[in-house]
Amino acid sequence: MEPNTFQLTSIRNLAEKYDYFCLDCDGVIWSGNRIIDQSIDVINWLHSQGKKIYFITNSSGKTREDYRIRIQKMGYSECVEEQIYGSAYTTAKYIKEKYPEITKVRVVGMNSIRKELSAQGIDSEGGEDELTFDNSTGYMSMDDFEKYPLDPAVKAVVVGLDTKYTYAKLSVASLYIQTGGAKFIATNDDAFDVVNGRKMPGAGAMVQSIQFTLDQSGKDRNIYKPEIIGKPNPYVIELIMRDNNITDKTKMIMIGDRPDTDILLGFNAGIDRCLTLTGVVDSLGSIQSWVEKNENFRPIYVVKSFGKLDDSEISQ
Repeated sequence: MEPNTFQLTSIRNLAEKYDYFCLDCDGVIWSGNRIIDQSIDVINWLHSQGKKIYFITNSSGKTREDYRIRIQKMGYSECVEEQIYGSAYTTAKYIKEKYPEITKVRVVGMNSIRKELSAQGIDSEGGEDELTFDNSTGYMSMDDFEKYPLDPAVKAVVVGLDTKYTYAKLSVASLYIQTGGAKFIATNDDAFDVVNGRKMPGAGAMVQSIQFTLDQSGKDRNIYKPEIIGKPNPYVIELIMRDNNITDKTKMIMIGDRPDTDILLGFNAGIDRCLTLTGVVDSLGSIQSWVEKNENFRPIYVVKSFGKLDDSEISQ
């Protein structure tokens, strides 16, 4: 790796320079159900120092309220909903702001997406529990597809991770976009989540399967390209700044474990960024392979772990 392309540092050192800490969750604060190192203690320390903390996650499987409860139970008792920016919430906000004319959408994803849409005054159909007409299987016949009654009020299809994804859901989503003219919006397009070293398919699997049914000729690729709202779209940083009256980007930093979402988000939003070695990237040596794919994946800082306040020593 080229020397001096990023700075090895510690969270304590970063706290001397930055006032607003934007934190990824899985791979930084926790991994599955396990808290990473002393990450909650570090959050509480940052809070005690007057730092503002915002939790940014591409996961659409929980509402802001769900995440607040989880983080409080982990030990950060001061956590409030206004600190949490999950992709279900940010997608609902995006639709309300950019497409105020949309009052109903079709959801492929968990019910948390429907709840966040409802909180923004947007009606929805679909969700995790809808399998098909008899609500017992994911089967859809050609006759079902041909006769499926599209709701003219549905003006967008919102896609997130759906752990109960079925052929019927795929078919109806595709139908609304190709025939009904609905906008194609995704909470995120993450390919996978790392679970104990295994790559578990992410929302991108749903998003790309729907897109694949729409653009086989290639000529309509841009027409059917989904709007991806989660990281690395800078919208979430813009939303945080507006919500919290932040005017000085130089005091903000994004901390995450994924170069292609977290670090790229920081780059796209024009704020500084720090990579942790506790998730997708777990060693200094592997950073360069990411940077070779895209120079904008390069972090400004690297810490061994967000959960280690003073540790800036990292072996190769």
